[in-house]
Amino acid sequence: MIEAFLKHLDMNRSKILIVDDIFYNILALENILRLKCKIDSLKVCERALGGMQAIKVFKEDLEKNNNKKSNFPLILMDCNMPDLDGYDATDRIRMIVAELGLPQ
Repeated sequence: MIEAFLKHLDMNRSKILIVDDIFYNILALENILRLKCKIDSLKVCERALGGMQAIKVFKEDLEKNNNKKSNFPLILMDCNMPDLDGYDATDRIRMIVAELGLPQ
């Protein structure tokens, strides 16, 4: 399923945000994307160690684009994280997107 989604992205401009509180899991997912999906994970993937950092990285990306768009069409989010779980982090990111009137 993810392979079909990734085929439609311009990987020269798009980024994938990987969010997990365990760094090894991020590395493992980057390796899966590299080996299975032929994605240059060093170039395309950005990392966030937890839900709060994910929101920060997402906001910084929006600011770079004058709050007009995000370069993250795909965010791979862990559900169970101690600082802010993936469900709440996703809700907050969606609220930011909605407040700016950006497509989801």
